[in-house]
Amino acid sequence: MSKINTALIERLVAAGGLVVKKKAPEFVRSWHDDPDDRDREVQKYEPDDDEYWSKYKIFFNRQSEILAGIDFHDIPSAHYDALYDDWYAETSLYTQSVLNAVQARLRSQNVI
Repeated sequence: MSKINTALIERLVAAGGLVVKKKAPEFVRSWHDDPDDRDREVQKYEPDDDEYWSKYKIFFNRQSEILAGIDFHDIPSAHYDALYDDWYAETSLYTQSVLNAVQARLRSQNVI
């Protein structure tokens, strides 16, 4: 079972990142389940398991103090996806340069 990087998430939030997260629906057995499986224990997930969440993102925009001075061009925000441990932003001519600038600034501040 994969775990999300809670230490990194806490540092990103402390640096001014805004969290958007949605809990995944819990598994529910139905009467269609295999009778041999009905007495087995249902898997329970903890909040640091990536299966616990259906969405978990931290985003930064041009109003984030830590990113002051970075030109976002036409991109509204840069996102860190905690489930996939990856950065992304809306597709634009400047997407990669904005993501590189955001990551470089966060690295220089010892956030990532």
